Amino acid sequence: MKKLYITFILSALGLLVSCDSSQKSVGDQSIDVASAMSDIREIKASEYFKQLRYVALETSDSCLVGGNPSVYLFDDKILISTREECFLFDQQSGRFIRKIGHIGNDSKGYRNAECQIVNESDGLIYFPGFGTELVCYNTDGLFIGRIPLPITNKDFTMLDYTYLNKDTLAGFYHNPTGNEKNRLIFFTKTGERIDELPNRQESPSFDISKIEVFNGEGVTVSYTPAAAKGMLILSDKDPETVSTLFMKYAFWRLNQTTYFKEIYNDTIFRIEGTTLIPDRYIDLGEYHWPYAKRFDRKQDKNIFITQCLENEDLLLFRFITKLYDEDGRKQYNAIYNKVNQTLTIGDLTKGITDDITRFLPLQPLYVSPVTGELAGIIPAAKVCEWFEDNNQTSTLPESIRLLKNTTEEDNPVIVLMN
Repeated sequence: MKKLYITFILSALGLLVSCDSSQKSVGDQSIDVASAMSDIREIKASEYFKQLRYVALETSDSCLVGGNPSVYLFDDKILISTREECFLFDQQSGRFIRKIGHIGNDSKGYRNAECQIVNESDGLIYFPGFGTELVCYNTDGLFIGRIPLPITNKDFTMLDYTYLNKDTLAGFYHNPTGNEKNRLIFFTKTGERIDELPNRQESPSFDISKIEVFNGEGVTVSYTPAAAKGMLILSDKDPETVSTLFMKYAFWRLNQTTYFKEIYNDTIFRIEGTTLIPDRYIDLGEYHWPYAKRFDRKQDKNIFITQCLENEDLLLFRFITKLYDEDGRKQYNAIYNKVNQTLTIGDLTKGITDDITRFLPLQPLYVSPVTGELAGIIPAAKVCEWFEDNNQTSTLPESIRLLKNTTEEDNPVIVLMN
């Protein structure tokens, strides 16, 4: 876990974060979390997936995957992105195909290789540029262009983006201290502002006295996998006033529809044009954390949702209770079966039990908006450790037995779930 202490100036970090919103019920389209909290149980892979497939990524000096990777799926390809590099691999064999772009302050360079937007439908990847811009490449490794953002450096608390179609992008204004006037912005690939949605819900505001920045794989144990790409805790002089912000995951896509959800708001919206339409409601009941009390440390007994993943059959979301209690903090996976409308909540630290291939617990990190396939990342060291503890492998599927020669220095293994 990387923990930095910084004083006062959020804009100097070029960072992001939290929320705003109005609570809206959407009739019968609600997911009853409050009732399910009394029945925390084991989540089994066979209840949600028909098959699991493991892909060992090629390891060579040309494609060494660094720490804290993200995974994305393009047709028959796997995209792996870290802060330092972005690589494309074959989805069937794990063979390395190419590197996408490079870090550099030249005409085609980007600031870091962590993907800001991934457009699986059109094969486009957007990276952070220098200043207020995005840098676009395609999966063939070709530079497409630089996308100016219609904001100033002062407004650069908007660092969560998505695409709505081939011509239109959207960004979320994080509201770290309760002073943000805007909520979403819509703009073209040329940086032209199309529309802006105001932040209509008021909340208390405060002045930052300390900022703690967390990121990396280690922080996921305490704050769910969503924290790996960045999490901030902003403190006021009053020790009971604090703001926790996750840098990503306000948006996700399913087929051609874009969904949006903010922290401290239990409504899932779909975006139609430049309008937010209430789509579903995650009913937290007694565990609801009111937006108006979002900076109140004493509210941390309630549920803090960090991430949503969705395909045609399921909605997986992760949440934390007792967010500010080092000893009492708990993390959960929740999977809602959209077909039979049932919800199962399990201990996130135990993952999803692999009762299909009898291998390591599963932790989905990504779902393809095109195919609905989910993907997770298993570090090579965990694969090695599992084989050291499990000598009887003759009954395992061939895809698992092929992993037996994995070394700790190898690239991670990707698990695909569908």
